[in-house]
Amino acid sequence: MLEIALIIILTMLVIFLSASIILRLRRAKGTIQLSEAAIRELMTAMLNNIRTGRILDIAGKVSYVLKEFLGCEQLLFIKYYRGLLEVNYYHGFQNPDREKLRIRLTSELQNKLSSFHNISPVDELSPTFPAEFLNRLKVLGLSYFFPVYLRENLYGVYFVRTELPLTNPSLQFLSAALAYSLSTAYHIGIQEQQIKKYEGRVQKMILAQSRTPVAGAQNSGDVARLLKIKNSRQLIPELMIMLRKECDFSKMAFYVEPENSCETLIAINWNLEPQTDRILKENYSGLVGKMKVDRVFSLGELAKSGSPLGDKIRKLSDNDIKYLASISWVGEKRAILAWNGRMNSDDVVRRLKRFQVEALPLVDNAAQFEKVEEMCYTDGLTGLYNFRFFQKRINEEFLRAKRYGRSLALLIFDIDELKTVNDKYGHLAGDELLRSFGKVLSESVRSIDVVSRYGGDEFCLIMPEANRDKTRLFMDRIREKIAVRQPPPEGLAESPKYSVSIGGAVFPVDADAVEVLIKAADMALLKAKSEGRDRSKLYSPEAVGKI
Repeated sequence: MLEIALIIILTMLVIFLSASIILRLRRAKGTIQLSEAAIRELMTAMLNNIRTGRILDIAGKVSYVLKEFLGCEQLLFIKYYRGLLEVNYYHGFQNPDREKLRIRLTSELQNKLSSFHNISPVDELSPTFPAEFLNRLKVLGLSYFFPVYLRENLYGVYFVRTELPLTNPSLQFLSAALAYSLSTAYHIGIQEQQIKKYEGRVQKMILAQSRTPVAGAQNSGDVARLLKIKNSRQLIPELMIMLRKECDFSKMAFYVEPENSCETLIAINWNLEPQTDRILKENYSGLVGKMKVDRVFSLGELAKSGSPLGDKIRKLSDNDIKYLASISWVGEKRAILAWNGRMNSDDVVRRLKRFQVEALPLVDNAAQFEKVEEMCYTDGLTGLYNFRFFQKRINEEFLRAKRYGRSLALLIFDIDELKTVNDKYGHLAGDELLRSFGKVLSESVRSIDVVSRYGGDEFCLIMPEANRDKTRLFMDRIREKIAVRQPPPEGLAESPKYSVSIGGAVFPVDADAVEVLIKAADMALLKAKSEGRDRSKLYSPEAVGKI
């Protein structure tokens, strides 16, 4: 739901931007102007997308605008479905020969299509696309194409024939806007299907709980509480407590790799010796490789191997754990469960199977929610956290620093020469510069620091437990690192030269509230830029002025 809301907001922004561009086009003399009817149809398509998002309605509007206002005499739309691109709609000819126009979408083809951001000549698909496919397009007289995709998701490709040249601004603008409108309709439709699927699963689960509750759950209240947990690291320990009680384990440990492989291993230990926990945790990958099927393994069975893994297993005491089990987990992962207890292994296996059936949908639901939340908190260009996440974390870190009496630094960075780079090399080079700086910044910080894109050419860094001296040293170090010329972006012979201005403030010296801390850092940044840019300034009332 969060992702759908963001797409709707983005669509509204596109409508506003479209209106602004159209007004500018209409004011400009000597340029091709969009007709009012074309504007109305485009706005209707986008507003329908916001209201209902019905794919058939949006697709109909897209084809209508292409035919009526861009002079596309012939149209062909091939849609992605189950690994194939197949004919979904055509206009202006009788037999498109569906077999010759059906191709399997390989990763190479998808990468090729995703590299096009505007309507382009069909010839540019060669040689990646099959020659027979391209020849058939030429026979049909189709000269241009534009892909319909959102982020990494490709939904189809439009092929058209029009007498308008590629330089026509109406052709460029309308084709991009129509592709976006249709891709969001497909994306919202798929997300709604996923939500309905999970809602149905949850309803079935709730219904099933009235007869057979989740293993170890005491009542329906436990199930309702579990359904509300949307964080895997909070949910899994709760499930493990229930499993431990259900199987009467006297000692237990559970290990699984998280969905995000960059995060640390999810490890739960109950009543185990520290050495046992350490051995199991350090050898998780080896155990997963050894235990590739869902079954119980005794310590003796695993220790028989003469491999280094077998030697380490032999160090485990039977008094601590007796059995290990490999369990299929969410996201094609494999979990390792170790335990000791009075219940025989056959009874444990039966309870484990029931646990998998009833508990894994809960974990899957939490994982899906985390993925959507991650997309909401990620900047699409740089891959860093976005302003939304920054607002969340700055409040959390400020409260933590205030509670424990610790310092908290906030830095705001501004790339000084971004407009010059855009004007000289183009906006793609400017985007590459933003990505490059984001990478340099993220590689220069501590694991506890939080790097975010603040917006436009500004970035921010939250530094817990950093005092003014540490903050000043970091500001100088990052500017020196930027001064060293970076490798040139792809497609450019030289690396654009740029610098950064930095403003910083530290709690509790410079501020007693979050809003004041942000304003202090911002005022320091403005002071740095006013003194000639390529500067770093820490807030002080004497140098910057009182807040």
